[in-house]
Amino acid sequence: MIAVLERISFLCLVLRVAGVPGDIAHDKRAIARVLDNIAFPNQRYADLAVDDDPKTCSSTDFANSSRTEPPWWRIWFPYNVIFSNIEMTINKTTLQYIYNVSVSVTNMTETESKHKTIWHTPEHHCYHGDGLKLSKDSEYAIIKFYCISLSIGNTIKITLALNKSQLEICDVNINQACINDTFGPNCSITCNEHCTGLCDSVNGTCSRCELHFKWPCENFTYGQNCSERCDEICLGPCNKTGAALNVLLDVRDHIVTNATPN
Repeated sequence: MIAVLERISFLCLVLRVAGVPGDIAHDKRAIARVLDNIAFPNQRYADLAVDDDPKTCSSTDFANSSRTEPPWWRIWFPYNVIFSNIEMTINKTTLQYIYNVSVSVTNMTETESKHKTIWHTPEHHCYHGDGLKLSKDSEYAIIKFYCISLSIGNTIKITLALNKSQLEICDVNINQACINDTFGPNCSITCNEHCTGLCDSVNGTCSRCELHFKWPCENFTYGQNCSERCDEICLGPCNKTGAALNVLLDVRDHIVTNATPN
């Protein structure tokens, strides 16, 4: 198992260096901003969400603070992005505020991105809802938001529902989308045919599926209602026939090969 995890970690490193669609939030050229902050000397600025240290957290002021709009966190990139999904790690103490979350996208200049009061409309609404909530460990939770349609711009903002809430983000990953219903290395794998929305550019997870279908299924299953078993050789999701969809890496030769879905 350790050997498999090491191979997967090495693969992720190779793909990121190669420029394959994946996390862009930790791009050092990006500029993060947050609505407000905890009072001096306990400020926790926006860039703590993308400082490569999940133990340091960006945070707005506390929920009982006086404000005229709901807490938000945003990040600007020096290039246009086709946003696919966001994965943020938060402390479970603030999980109660993560509902009816809005994720929106717009365009602004670098100068504008440094001013908290500027936000251009009309904006594109990437997502609205409670997100997919997963427990990371006893202290942290992971929240995933999948854009329901192509969201193109250079700035993305996460906004909570209520003024009396607190947005704390300890780490965030933002993924770009492949186009033409593809995902994976060089966008070379076709999304599952039952996807009716975007699929994750890295692992193929569907943002929306046809009725009675889910993608990917869990526990090495596939098909309608995830009722069929994948091939025994699968190390990850399989396609509609049960064939492996995992990406294999020959570490010795640095050769990446892909199983192509039928």
